Amino acid sequence: TGPFYALAYFVFAVFGASLVAIFAVLPQSLIVLVAGLALIAPLTNALSIALKDEGHRMAAIVTFAVTASGLTLFGVGAAFWGLVAGMVVLFLEELKMRQSFQPLVRFWVRSS
Repeated sequence: TGPFYALAYFVFAVFGASLVAIFAVLPQSLIVLVAGLALIAPLTNALSIALKDEGHRMAAIVTFAVTASGLTLFGVGAAFWGLVAGMVVLFLEELKMRQSFQPLVRFWVRSS
């Protein structure tokens, strides 16, 4: 893959001005479409990695959903609130898991 990237960089360097001129005359909606199509594979890969671990799946989904919503509170953007929401869900899941193991720990301590 290294030589391919080197060749691609060389082509972009040689024809960079022409490529910019071509993109300048294209409609903005077409440029947005091409950019969106280019981001499908990285988004799919990132979501598959984030959702692989079942223990953190809900926190990952909430983080993504709040961040993608565009929520703005108190002048702070959605990226921050997505992280906050994901951390809250992760904390609540950890708390729930610890409380579900609490009776088992009490039983183990009494029996030994």
